[in-house]
Amino acid sequence: MTEKIAQLKKQVEAGKFQEVFDYLDLYFEENPYYQYSNLKQNISFQMSIGNPPNPMQVQSFLLFLNSSKIKEVVPIIEQNNKTTIQKTTETMAYGTETEIKGIKKAIDLLLEKQEFLSEELGIASGNQKFSLKKQLQQLETELETYRQKIQKLKGENPSNSELKDLDTKTQKVQEGISESLKEEKKTSAFISYNHKDKIVANKIKDFLRTKGVDVTIDSEAMKAGEDIKTFIEKCVRENDITLSLVSKNSLLSAWVAMESVLTFAGEKLANKEFIAVYEDDSFFKRSFTDDALDKVEEEILDISTTIQKRLSKNRRIEDLQNDLSRYRELENNLPQIVGRLRNSLCIDISGDNFDNGLQKVCDDIK
Repeated sequence: MTEKIAQLKKQVEAGKFQEVFDYLDLYFEENPYYQYSNLKQNISFQMSIGNPPNPMQVQSFLLFLNSSKIKEVVPIIEQNNKTTIQKTTETMAYGTETEIKGIKKAIDLLLEKQEFLSEELGIASGNQKFSLKKQLQQLETELETYRQKIQKLKGENPSNSELKDLDTKTQKVQEGISESLKEEKKTSAFISYNHKDKIVANKIKDFLRTKGVDVTIDSEAMKAGEDIKTFIEKCVRENDITLSLVSKNSLLSAWVAMESVLTFAGEKLANKEFIAVYEDDSFFKRSFTDDALDKVEEEILDISTTIQKRLSKNRRIEDLQNDLSRYRELENNLPQIVGRLRNSLCIDISGDNFDNGLQKVCDDIK
């Protein structure tokens, strides 16, 4: 079966992931396997938002195709590929009885999948919850196709008890999906902050969640190795609110320029909003921007000097170029960012104002 595995690898390298999923699902739909379902879910999510899988995801999937599990699974699929999960249209030639048998098997699988996804949805949060809901919606569409086939067969065979049982079971799956998706839509918020302010950011997260807000924060949602800029763009796009914790730490961060520009741009998207809260009001002082730019320029000079030293020794400088680019972006955008914050309604959550300030945020966004 090494030839088939080699074919699957070529399809992955060519970006034909859906074809590979369709093939492997012939086994894994009936025999769920965590490593496969996790890889598939991450790659499918990337594709669902219009992005190709990242190189790390591709490499992980290729490694999985080399595993002993795949060497065990492929022969089973090859042996049973005409009797495992098939579309009912493929069974039409075998008559009504065979068609009913095929639909029954498919509905059983859909029921198992619905129960699994619903259970996962109950404990998921942030981006994972978004992905699970999308899978349930796709399951609902697939189920409706089978429901129409059952209704057609019932019309042709009104006395068939198996069809009545199938209809009841299909209803059960539909009700399960509806129940899982029917939960009240929560307002979702992405918390943008500097890691030196992590304690305050977590307090904000806990407060918002007690008020029914669905919160995304990098310490929970960001995957190891995930590109920071891609993560921020995705969070701004997928959440209703970007809540920025403004502080001296955040405004002197080399990432803040990118985060702020992206979050400001996010307001131009439908139903997006940017809200700033602060624990210290130092950025309101007229001297703040000049003092901050002095520190940024010191960083730029230090990085530039280190780059020259590296180059004199014929060493690579990609890491320093990235740092330099971020600090130059901060230098260019900091006056605009500070001006924007001063001219907008920033909410004070310092000291005793914490609960009242965040309650105001909740009142404004719900």
